Amino acid sequence: MPSERDSATAAVARRLAMEGDALWAAGDPGSTSVLMRAIARFEALEEPGNEEVVDFARTLNSLANVRFETGGVSAALDLIGRALELYEGLRPPAHRGHLEAVIDQARFVAVSNATRALKILDSALVAAERELGGDDLLEICAIIMTNRSNVLSSLGRLDDALADLHRASELDQSRGTPSLEVKLNIANRLADAGNPEAALGTVAPLLEESIRANLEDGTPVRALALFNASTYLDAMGRLDEARQCLEAAIDVLRHAGRSGRDHVEVKSTLAAAYYNLSVTHAQFGDLSAARAAARRSLDVYRELAAVSPEQFGADEREGAKLLDSLG
Repeated sequence: MPSERDSATAAVARRLAMEGDALWAAGDPGSTSVLMRAIARFEALEEPGNEEVVDFARTLNSLANVRFETGGVSAALDLIGRALELYEGLRPPAHRGHLEAVIDQARFVAVSNATRALKILDSALVAAERELGGDDLLEICAIIMTNRSNVLSSLGRLDDALADLHRASELDQSRGTPSLEVKLNIANRLADAGNPEAALGTVAPLLEESIRANLEDGTPVRALALFNASTYLDAMGRLDEARQCLEAAIDVLRHAGRSGRDHVEVKSTLAAAYYNLSVTHAQFGDLSAARAAARRSLDVYRELAAVSPEQFGADEREGAKLLDSLG
């Protein structure tokens, strides 16, 4: 039983952790300092109980994801390593939180060592089947399969990657919660395998105006479906339709920004859509429209690079190069 002082400190730590998570979800760079303050409070606990240790580990995991998404892979690995040590020291261990941290560790490792990341995910799958049951097992296994697919794709194993995504989709459907993100990923794997027609058919239901859902990172599903569809159409030589999809995606993303969901992923997708639209306009010979789109893309990339130069500095430079090339 934590002391009265530890209980008060833990309450402050939890409040800061929740605030940090909310800031990150809103794309506010202040999330980093708030999560670090939460971690400092957890570190000050003299005799933390299991609940405090789990919350501490979750906060380390949150900061690890922030660091990773802003280009700090090494820092993310250090933080997730600390979180895993805390989970593994619990008796009994917190299986769900532990497995989520292992999955994140695999994502971070995959940046430099896809083969090792795949082994981590395979171990997580075995642990999940051993330790979990019911919907928890189905959900975690679907997440593992989706992450395995990403790693397998990076290794060039496209058939295996697609098979894992179909398995993830089956698991989600068995819980009664079909994942739109998995459907988007299946389409991308089909395109990677050289079948843009099948990819377009897969995302077609997500292009309807009635689709209002967002991904966890705040990106509107319809906007991402439109953006992806534009790349499939471009690969098929249907440039005018690709341009129309990009313009529709930009409209959805701009409205997402105005409603306050200015997460980094929304902005980065918007910048990429403007970039691709500029290239498409140039292909049609409309250099004035191409320059306007390139300028908007560069403006957004500059905004992102100011917050995270490691993640978006290269995109900013490419955006400037595109604008220069258009005269």
